[in-house]
Amino acid sequence: MRQCVRVLLLVLAALWGGPAFAQSCNPATTQGTAPAGWQTYCWLDFSTYNDATARTASGQNFAFTLTDGSTLTLTVKTSGTPGINAITAPSWSGAAVGNTAFLGISGKPIFYQNAGGTNTITFSSIAIAPPAGTSAATAYSFVAADAESTNNGESLSFTTNGGAWTLLDQVNPISGSLYPSTSGLGTSSFTETGVAGTVGGYIVGSSSPTTVSTTLVGGGLQGVMFAVRFASIRLNKQIGGARVNAAETSSRHQGHQFRRSSGDRHVERSGAWSVHGSGRLAGIGHPPTRRRGGGGVPFGAAIW
Repeated sequence: MRQCVRVLLLVLAALWGGPAFAQSCNPATTQGTAPAGWQTYCWLDFSTYNDATARTASGQNFAFTLTDGSTLTLTVKTSGTPGINAITAPSWSGAAVGNTAFLGISGKPIFYQNAGGTNTITFSSIAIAPPAGTSAATAYSFVAADAESTNNGESLSFTTNGGAWTLLDQVNPISGSLYPSTSGLGTSSFTETGVAGTVGGYIVGSSSPTTVSTTLVGGGLQGVMFAVRFASIRLNKQIGGARVNAAETSSRHQGHQFRRSSGDRHVERSGAWSVHGSGRLAGIGHPPTRRRGGGGVPFGAAIW
């Protein structure tokens, strides 16, 4: 498998006309106040991000090895001032993500301004190649998060050519109950506008985009981070309304029918799903179910 990945990266480098910087993605190690299903967010590690390269006409190419062996490829282009760095999470002690929810994310998942100003970061040619011997990934969710604290005079905006932005999590502030104002949920352009005080943040997702861009307006500093929730099938079988294995048993969970077999878990429900031998199942394209401390099925995800 490792040899296959190396060959794939060489092919991608030839197609892109430049090196593909091999990276991985990492889930949080601790839930905090994040919703159930928090382990299905694989946060992209941009440790090899180079601001000078990303500002060229061709941008900087990345290839991420995902947790099921799939490969996510994309190109990053950055513009505006100031400069952008990739840093660890949390970005600072007042940030919601990394302090109250999604704790212990390794690598450098955050794009961070090194001074106040306005920057645009664009991801283009986003694609997922499945592991060898499996079907092509039919759906995935590209996740965008406020990785700093959006205050007065600051904003974050995200645009997508995929599915409309949906709210995945409203991340609690480190204290109090203030949040930036928002607009554009359910459309292709979502914006957070800052307010004074200690604020929480938002995490949104778009299904199967090929291009996503974000504009950071920082009065002090601003930061963003990105994750993927994907739907490739290890068994090389598309799971839809039909039973995959007639010998499977059935059970009911939260009003939806799930099928369990001796190896990977299977599901019977509309939408696209990711099946993991560990028993984790992630769904794409369904709205979140918010249940703090009570479990439930968030954004089509279930834990057995």
